Amino acid sequence: AAMFLAFKGQQYFVKSNDALAIQFYIYAALIFIVFFPVYRKKDADGREPMPLKVEIPLFLIVFAVGTFFRTYELDTRPFGIENDEAGGMVYHVNGPQRNVGWYGIYFHIIQFAQLFISDPRIALKSMGVSVGIISIPAFYFLVRTLFNPRTALFTTFIFCVLRWNVHYGRFGQGAIFTPIAEVFALYFLFKAFEQRNKLIWFFAGLAV
Repeated sequence: AAMFLAFKGQQYFVKSNDALAIQFYIYAALIFIVFFPVYRKKDADGREPMPLKVEIPLFLIVFAVGTFFRTYELDTRPFGIENDEAGGMVYHVNGPQRNVGWYGIYFHIIQFAQLFISDPRIALKSMGVSVGIISIPAFYFLVRTLFNPRTALFTTFIFCVLRWNVHYGRFGQGAIFTPIAEVFALYFLFKAFEQRNKLIWFFAGLAV
């Protein structure tokens, strides 16, 4: 019900009916707040009591769904790449002749991908898809650490099928690095404040 209301809210935003769209988003948020699994009874360590023999298969199913969405017919869907990525590839292939707005690490990762995949278009997509797939378990363990396994499974499934994350990965957009960087930053910051460990603070700063 919450997902449907949020979808209707998005439709009203497209129609420039902002007031009604915000109402639908508020209704959706209220449903999530009331029925979200994080509010169920927890065990002594603050996490939902879920056996690993149940949690692991469920996570693998969620992970398989996310991987499928990111890899299905990658060589043909989409057929090409968007203008920004095409411009970035021109910059990468022809040398530093113009700046298309991408950060340097983007091109180094593309170069690494081309060691294994000769087609630059597929190499570009493979880079984005790989980062998107890695972000799935990273996101899962972040939410599991902050809340509990049931909440992690629920939110990770939504993350797996989010259009923007799938889209950025399959098109090889450099923006696919943003969610995984944020996930690692939040995870290490939480652990750093919790454990007061200098090494974890270093990784938190590195992620930020």
